[in-house]
Amino acid sequence: MNISRRDFLKAAGAALLSTGLGAWGFSSCRDKYSQYDFPVTVHRLSQKRGHHLLAVLGGPQRHQNIDTLIVGTGIAALTCAWKLSKCGFHDYCLIELENQIGGNCRCATYPESRAPWAAHYLPTPTKEAASTIELLEDLGLIKGFNGTGEPIYDELQLGHDPHERLFQQGRWYEGFFPTVSSEDDSSQLEEFQQTIAKFTKQRDSKGRPPFTIPLCYASEEARYLDRISMTEYMDRRGWTSYRLRWYVDYGCRDDFGTSLSTTSAWAAINYFAGRHTNRSGPEDALFTWPEGNAWFAEHILALAKAPVLLNTLAYRIEEDKREVRVDCLDFNTGIVTRYHAKHVIFAGYTFLRSHIIAGEPKYPSFTYCPWATANLTLRHLPQEQPGFPICWDNVIYDSPTLGYVVATHQTLSQKPKQPTVITWYRAYAEDSRVKRTRWKLLHRSASAFKQEILDDLSVPHPDLPSLVTRMEVMLLGHAMIRPIPGLIWGEERQKAQQYRERILFAHSDLSGMSWFEEAQYHGVRAAETLLQRKGIKFSSSLLPVEG
Repeated sequence: MNISRRDFLKAAGAALLSTGLGAWGFSSCRDKYSQYDFPVTVHRLSQKRGHHLLAVLGGPQRHQNIDTLIVGTGIAALTCAWKLSKCGFHDYCLIELENQIGGNCRCATYPESRAPWAAHYLPTPTKEAASTIELLEDLGLIKGFNGTGEPIYDELQLGHDPHERLFQQGRWYEGFFPTVSSEDDSSQLEEFQQTIAKFTKQRDSKGRPPFTIPLCYASEEARYLDRISMTEYMDRRGWTSYRLRWYVDYGCRDDFGTSLSTTSAWAAINYFAGRHTNRSGPEDALFTWPEGNAWFAEHILALAKAPVLLNTLAYRIEEDKREVRVDCLDFNTGIVTRYHAKHVIFAGYTFLRSHIIAGEPKYPSFTYCPWATANLTLRHLPQEQPGFPICWDNVIYDSPTLGYVVATHQTLSQKPKQPTVITWYRAYAEDSRVKRTRWKLLHRSASAFKQEILDDLSVPHPDLPSLVTRMEVMLLGHAMIRPIPGLIWGEERQKAQQYRERILFAHSDLSGMSWFEEAQYHGVRAAETLLQRKGIKFSSSLLPVEG
């Protein structure tokens, strides 16, 4: 296949934009916070790499044979490697565009603490997530099982209390649901909770619940809700309470990067019901570390003992009956290598497939929310409300942002006035025109980000700007798949999951939801399919899917 310069640059630009990495350096800020002198770095699309790609159009400079190549190092790719290695297959390699593995599970390292760039926790899984439970056991996070088969988790590795709080009406409150102000708020909240509880207990004739994680184990009874938005569903139920709608909308923005009006009602309800159906641990228990889910990425790779080529871009993939040819640029050396593989597991975003893989169709329903996260190093935590301790997760009511988490909350040493790092999150979900939003973010100044972040955090913490010593902003152009109405149980997603003869696919967006368990399901599914095609015997880590 001959690829045009235009198509090549389009593919390369999409790949780079999907990661959001590549720092443009320090920027001087002259704004309302200019009296606070600290460096601000914005990490975004690397123009130098994009321009450098012009040099690789002449073809490969060397060739290399390999049995299997895994493109990407997100959770789907890493858990695929974990399963392959566990079954005794080691003739594979992972390639990664960036200089750090993990995809959305990357982290930053500062003298004060490590801190996440994106994904930062995993709730104790449901029984349907059998492969996740197996992985947690392999990682030493499960110490055994009790008489009823329930996992016994290592409590030292679970998130420390208190977990979460909400800033509303000038003070902090425990939990994320806003304080009620009327009988309607109270009654509608109660009805909503009863509806979720009903869904978690409901079963079809085969014993399947309507909402599960991974979602492939869900029954068909509630799938009609995927055709409408959560706004429409709440309208039909008469749930007009602003506080209730804010609460549900927050969940959609936090996990999907969508608003009530752009979220499938099925996906929104699964956010609340899916994690409480057949849960294998305490309701509020979760795993988190200062570096967030980078802990998982690093430890899974160590389990797999898998080779990884960092700073390597796969920009062209061609398949025939004999092999798969993958052209890769090594940014360290500038050399283009053509890998001749028997199989490829493409663990990148689905939207990239039509740009990189010959003959792949486009999937227009697969859209992704742009995010910005920011790590702020502080001299110490801001002054707190008397009698209310700092929490790990802190949310501001009626803010368009998602609040912040405290990296050092997970450390055993809690010295007063010790330096710390907080990670601020923002999903730009309010505008459904995601391409336009992405373009705006790419051209936004460091000063503008600084002002937005400090404006937001100064509401609960007026003294915070004076405590900041460093601010780093990460732009994630395609942070997560948006479960818009019709995506999850539509034909397009089902088609995207189908494998080719020599190319398998593994990514959380194949579920329509960017969750750890979904990513791992697709990673393990791809690994087991590869093992089966190679005639290698194995015990499946996945529960069977009926229907």
